[in-house]
Amino acid sequence: FGSTTYRGRMFVLAKGGNLTIDAASDGSTAEFKFEDASGLASSLLLVTQEASLTLEGRSFVNDALIEIEGAAEIASGPRLSGDGILDLQAGGRLTVNGAVGAAQHVDFSDGTGKLTISDVAGFEGKIGLPTTSTGTAGFQLGGARIDLPNVQAQSKSFSNGVLTLHSGPNETGAVVARLNVELVFWEDLAPLPAAQQNLTAEDFRL
Repeated sequence: FGSTTYRGRMFVLAKGGNLTIDAASDGSTAEFKFEDASGLASSLLLVTQEASLTLEGRSFVNDALIEIEGAAEIASGPRLSGDGILDLQAGGRLTVNGAVGAAQHVDFSDGTGKLTISDVAGFEGKIGLPTTSTGTAGFQLGGARIDLPNVQAQSKSFSNGVLTLHSGPNETGAVVARLNVELVFWEDLAPLPAAQQNLTAEDFRL
């Protein structure tokens, strides 16, 4: 209850096991902070295959690394903020029903996994797509998928790191979604320099 800060490592390992973090109010505050105070990436929350993580409550601040090989869900109540990373690996699945702040990253480090965003308007985070070299020559998505169940689009455009979805063909009609997308090195999840961010609309499929 109230404001809680955690630094360190958590592992959700049990087959069929679930960890629920509920940032419940004590009457005045309701915030859970997952910090990496050392700056050495020492804090880690790992969700292994066939295990799951649920974030509930009001406010969850992630300034560290959450690796998802199983399943994770951000419920409709909390807002996820901070400048940390949620990394999908080995087919991991993340469902976002709540809001996500602009400094938060969701990365597909090995080109697999599924990101489901129920409220696109509330998702301001950056989506990182993996590359092993400079630019799209090493761009390998494999089985990675972004699912927007409440969006119907017929065309897409991409400019300055923003993927825009349009309700009509050939970039016509209303804008129904915008997503911030960038290339990241899969080894350390660091974004490529701006000059090497050469994604185009053709790199995405509707």
